[in-house]
Amino acid sequence: MLKLSAVIWLLCACVLPAYSIKHDEGLYNKSFLWQQTTGTIQGAVTDEQGVSIPAVTVSVKNKSAKAVTDANGRYSISANANDVLVFNYVGFNRQEVAVANRLTVNVKLITSSEALTEVVVVGYGQQRRSSVTGSIATVNSAELTETPVPTVSQALIGKVAGVTSRAPDGRPGAEARLQIRNLGDPLYVIDGVPSGAQQFNNLNSEDIESLSILKDAAAAIYGLRASNGVVLVLTKKGGLNKENKINVNAYYGLQSLFRFPKAANAGDYVRALAEADINQNGTSVWTPEEVSKWQQGIPGYEGFDWSSYIKDYAPQSYININTTGGSQKTSYYLSLSRMDQDAVFEGYNFNRTNLQSNIETRIGQRLKAGIKINGKIEIRDLLGLPGDDDYFNALLGQFRNLPTEGPYANDNPDYPATNNNFATNYATFEYSGYNKTERRTLQTTFDLEYKFPVKGLTATGMYSFFYNNLLGNTYEKTYKTYTYNAAAGAYNVTGGQQNPYRSRDNGYIIDNVLRLQLNYSNSFGKHNVSAIAAMETQERVDKLFFVRSQPVSNEIDIINFFNELQAVSDRVTEEARAGFIFRANYDFDSKYLLEIGGRYDGSWRFPVGHRWGLFPFISGGWRISKAGFMQGEGIQKVITDLKLRASYGETGSEDNGVGAFAYLPGYNFGSGNAYLDGQLITGIAARGLPVTRLTWVKSAITNIALDFNLWKGKLGGSVEVFRRDLTGIPAPRYDVLLPIEVGFTAPSENLNANRTLGIEMALNHSGKSGELEYSVGVNATLARLRNVYTYKPRFGNSIDQYRNSVEDRWARINWGYEFIGQFQSQEQIANYPVDIDGQNNTTLLPGDFIYKDQNNDGVIDGLDERPNGYSEGNLPYLNFGLNSAFAYKGFDVQLNFAGATMQSRGRAAELKLPFQNDANSPDFLLNDRWHRENIFDVNSPWIPGTYPALKKSNNESNQRASSFWFRNTSYLRLRNVQLGYNLPQKWLKGAKISKIRIYANGFNLFSIDNLKDIGIDPETQLNTGLEYPSVRVYNLGANLTF
Repeated sequence: MLKLSAVIWLLCACVLPAYSIKHDEGLYNKSFLWQQTTGTIQGAVTDEQGVSIPAVTVSVKNKSAKAVTDANGRYSISANANDVLVFNYVGFNRQEVAVANRLTVNVKLITSSEALTEVVVVGYGQQRRSSVTGSIATVNSAELTETPVPTVSQALIGKVAGVTSRAPDGRPGAEARLQIRNLGDPLYVIDGVPSGAQQFNNLNSEDIESLSILKDAAAAIYGLRASNGVVLVLTKKGGLNKENKINVNAYYGLQSLFRFPKAANAGDYVRALAEADINQNGTSVWTPEEVSKWQQGIPGYEGFDWSSYIKDYAPQSYININTTGGSQKTSYYLSLSRMDQDAVFEGYNFNRTNLQSNIETRIGQRLKAGIKINGKIEIRDLLGLPGDDDYFNALLGQFRNLPTEGPYANDNPDYPATNNNFATNYATFEYSGYNKTERRTLQTTFDLEYKFPVKGLTATGMYSFFYNNLLGNTYEKTYKTYTYNAAAGAYNVTGGQQNPYRSRDNGYIIDNVLRLQLNYSNSFGKHNVSAIAAMETQERVDKLFFVRSQPVSNEIDIINFFNELQAVSDRVTEEARAGFIFRANYDFDSKYLLEIGGRYDGSWRFPVGHRWGLFPFISGGWRISKAGFMQGEGIQKVITDLKLRASYGETGSEDNGVGAFAYLPGYNFGSGNAYLDGQLITGIAARGLPVTRLTWVKSAITNIALDFNLWKGKLGGSVEVFRRDLTGIPAPRYDVLLPIEVGFTAPSENLNANRTLGIEMALNHSGKSGELEYSVGVNATLARLRNVYTYKPRFGNSIDQYRNSVEDRWARINWGYEFIGQFQSQEQIANYPVDIDGQNNTTLLPGDFIYKDQNNDGVIDGLDERPNGYSEGNLPYLNFGLNSAFAYKGFDVQLNFAGATMQSRGRAAELKLPFQNDANSPDFLLNDRWHRENIFDVNSPWIPGTYPALKKSNNESNQRASSFWFRNTSYLRLRNVQLGYNLPQKWLKGAKISKIRIYANGFNLFSIDNLKDIGIDPETQLNTGLEYPSVRVYNLGANLTF
């Protein structure tokens, strides 16, 4: 009995400790003394919301045993009671869980900070970030809305690697010039609908959920219009079973010109006139006493500051109200916004109203339907000034208006003065008329999705109707300008606008897009496959009716068709495209990734036989971090994810410089006019030989990249190298001669080629220290175009070839003289052995430029020109950005820097020639110059300056294109800074408000660059400086959520 009791107690001592209670699941698990033997562990893996995660790698630490969760997130693996299980899945934190005598081990994985499972919008679908093998950059809604600008393109500057952009124009409603890798204007696809830059920039940033930028072979799925890359836009949606939320965001701001050349004041201007006379002739009509009066500004000599017509601050305002939510079957997002923006000149305004409505509903278990409505009304109010650019005269007036003249005759505001140029006299602007443009847009998109009983198989359909209406209304009115006759006390009409102009435009664009698509996605163990097949068509009609008249009175606003009509035009253009799309993806164990596909695309632009083309692509990736040799504990702690990817794709470009239907013979109405019996007869003329051998420009894009994610998302980024080869660029065969009787030259063919080479990088770091959360990101893109081949280039001699050949050279090379100094004295000029001015240096003064005699022939001429800097007016070759965000106890700060280098800027006459067109000049030209100590004494010593001595003529030598005027420009500007504060939730209790955030931000606050001395904004591109520059903006706003 004693022995039996001893045995029972021994069994209890061994078995009872093996019973365990899993408190969080309320389950009892038994273990039967297998601590030293192998058993089977089972369990399930879910995410933080309890959703099963398939394809999670489960392993036994320091052992070879491995398993993978199935489609329901369940797994089974052999392990001992004292083993440790390791759970790995991309986008989630690596977890180690002790078996601890359990037979069932369920695990909940926590999303990593980098969220590699993020869903990325790609062409005709979505993919997990970890599975992407193409070059795709993404921008979310928060990153777009933190920059208070009227267009989406401006909000992107400096934020994305591979996007090269600048804001060359700061006028109200202006958009940025955006390209992908300096390749050209991209295609925009908004909610699956191919669109243009205008429609993209008319979107309200707050309505955008995300942007995806396809930069390599990933764009090839869009075929003929994708050679310059693709920007995909996904607008916001509601969510099922989400309570209704109302969000209001509004701000009010003040704008001022960031930088504009300062014109000389009256005293400096008059002194400069006298100085130029004496430098050139030895005498001047301006006496020292008269110059002194203007400099002192005594009564009658005060001068006028024309910059006073530029507002110190112009207002802008914005408000958006949106609501989102959903029931069990239906979700919705509704948004209404309004932007108003004034210019710094009176009479200029831009406003835009946006409506966005996205609704989805489930019909039964398998069918889902959706409708998206995007509406926009945009109005631009300008003055009725002559010319195509109604801002030009306002800008030109800063120099063309002399500071010694005022806007009104005898300072009487009823009589605009006939001064140096009445067309730029701001006093005449109120009489000039108006130029108003209205655009109304409505886009409606219908979506259907059907899930087949076959696992992973769905069908989708999309139809989009786009309507854009244009109304243009211009009236350039007549007015008079006056000169005051003091002796007679009379105001005499001596000028004014006597050439009235009246026009109206009425046009519309209708665009229809239809797409039918099949999608398949499934997993077979470690093998994951997906594929799409689609057909897409697009038809467009563009109509414009235009009338022009010469009105007989300023008072009648309507056009008198019988008496005033001068011109009528009616234009109709039609477009049609069709494409068949295919893509297949395969990955093995999320380690080896492959994507292949293509598009068979057709365009109305080309003749039968050249209308269709196949554009294939292939890409692959290797998740190095999942390789066996990367599974060590030390490596896993450092390297969260490491992926090598490469891609190759072929696309095309419709824009080959040839108009639609050029492959057909035709005639141009209104050409070939003739006089018969003294009467002008309107005729027609053949438009040229049909272009039957020209097709699209072919583009081949190659990309190799390395993506990395380190220390569980604390540091991530990518490095990419790329090349695009364009072949078939149109050019004529000059050696094909046609008989003169034909009357035409041979049409262009696909002959020339060029290549764009580049590299880009992105680096991001995020972390948390106590209650401080922060993130910092930098990006840079270098892309440059190189000419590869031109059809049989011809040169007269070796110098001609050296100077004018483009073969195997970087494109857009500027040429000029090498500036090596300035003459210090008249004696140096007299003894200088090289003829600088072509007149044995007889026109030169101390301070004039010295150029290098490159060929040592003693004469400065065209043979001495050499490559000078980079391209001018184009996007910079190297663009970079720095973006950071900080959050601490309800406060948040965002800082966005953007910059560029490897671009050059020359100067037109307005910025280098004093008194251009007998007008005023920038302050720096008239003050920072070589001059005599006493300008009225020709024998007084010379004082050095930056610019040559002032002259009214004989400036040709100093004005040559040279390295002095041609400046290699670099800049880094604070694009945006924003400070916000979220009110504590305890303050909002009882107010039925879930969030109140107040914020202040500044846009374009400062720039570090090498153009400040001449008053030029580094992002403008005209070399005259007469361009509406970027604006500096201060905003104060609030965001409320109910």
